Amino acid sequence: MLQHGSSSSRIIVTTRNQLVVEQMKTGILAHQRVILPVHESDQINLGCLPNNDCWELIKIRAFRPDDDQTHLEQIGDEIASKCGGIPLVANAFGQVMSENRSIKAWEDIKVKMVDVGFRGAH
Repeated sequence: MLQHGSSSSRIIVTTRNQLVVEQMKTGILAHQRVILPVHESDQINLGCLPNNDCWELIKIRAFRPDDDQTHLEQIGDEIASKCGGIPLVANAFGQVMSENRSIKAWEDIKVKMVDVGFRGAH
């Protein structure tokens, strides 16, 4: 698969799509390219984060260390519950939420945000 690089080069594939995992197990990819099959022992299922961990990620992005966040805790926790346990979503929303840390702005985000809904789908 790697046309350039040493024989010890590796590719790490990350996916939430089980069909991709199954295809990687076979060792045959699109256009009949053959790779070394990925054995089950080499697979790591990270699952989804709990809501409180999503909220922790959001807080890291949204607040500076000395910020008072108590007035936004409840709204933030509700937003975190819509992240579907996906760290990338929590991180992205934390960045957006850092731009305006008012109750109104966060309420607007909460109302407009679509529930990602991945939790439990794996």
